[in-house]
Amino acid sequence: MWPYIIRFNIKALLLIIAIFVSVVVFWYYLLLATKDKLVSNSWLTSADIDLKRLLIAGIMAAVGGGQEVVRVFNTNTLHMKSKGKTREGVNDVLTQGDMASHRLMVHSLSAAFPGLRIISEEATSPEDRPIDIKPIYVSDELLYDERYTHLPFGIEVPLGELTVWVDPLDATKEYSEGLTQYVTTMVCVARNGEPIIGIIHKPFKGETYWSWKGIGVSTNIKSVLQNRHLNDISSETLRIIISRSHAGYINTTIHSLMDKEYKNVNVISAAGSGYKTIEVIEGRADAYIHNTLIKKWDICAPNAIIDSINNMKMSTINGNIIKYNFEEEVTNENGLIVTFKQYYDKLVRVFRNFKS
Repeated sequence: MWPYIIRFNIKALLLIIAIFVSVVVFWYYLLLATKDKLVSNSWLTSADIDLKRLLIAGIMAAVGGGQEVVRVFNTNTLHMKSKGKTREGVNDVLTQGDMASHRLMVHSLSAAFPGLRIISEEATSPEDRPIDIKPIYVSDELLYDERYTHLPFGIEVPLGELTVWVDPLDATKEYSEGLTQYVTTMVCVARNGEPIIGIIHKPFKGETYWSWKGIGVSTNIKSVLQNRHLNDISSETLRIIISRSHAGYINTTIHSLMDKEYKNVNVISAAGSGYKTIEVIEGRADAYIHNTLIKKWDICAPNAIIDSINNMKMSTINGNIIKYNFEEEVTNENGLIVTFKQYYDKLVRVFRNFKS
């Protein structure tokens, strides 16, 4: 009789193991993915994290995600599908580039900093296979790299105060159309809702812009600021950059509102919040105006960088600051103004009552 008993016990044991594994997997993905919010080991959020290390890791994540975006594009494996329509009726496209970048950026950061709360544009799923993603490792050599030597060590904050916002591929529609100049990958670190670290990477140009509020900015931003003069600000001409997805409508509106304020009003259409913000920083536009709903992963990194530049401001069209807490809504319904302080008050006054 005992051989049959052994067989029965083995079957029972296998059944128990299968049930146990199923429960573990269920709870893992329940904790790992809630829509587009990823919380890794949230019970560890009382630990402290070094902000210099997190900044460098964020840069590595943005660059790594950008490499995935370029790889997918170059191998012509976009596998496009629609997420639906935006309020403006534009097709909201999802590509394999978005997902490959999302997997690398989110899971590598999460593995490197257990407990870090991350919100990404794309949703995590069981198919993401985070086990295949290596954690980001910030070596001592990187910490002392000449790009970061001026940044201080030892500024640590509790993980529970931090939220990381990730946009794995900004300007997906243009990416799918081959307009790769608009494409960026972005990482933003917010502390208690305030954006303090911003990273914008242009994967097809290999350029990375970053800032750490009150501490420092990347050399390309620093170079632009050192070469800019106040007399570059014109009192007669205003160049406004807007989204190409609804350029016709807002173009007419801007001219009707601003032609009485400036002799020449030039409206530039472009794509991607990261791209448009850099255009303003580098002086190819005087203001970036967005008058419709926009997601916070699109604007957190730009907000952090703008907040690190003394003579620039970013807010809603109504002049209100934007908060990036983990518990906040992921949408900003109140438009966007990014500009120099010399233009800011006038633009807020003109657009404050503007209804999209």
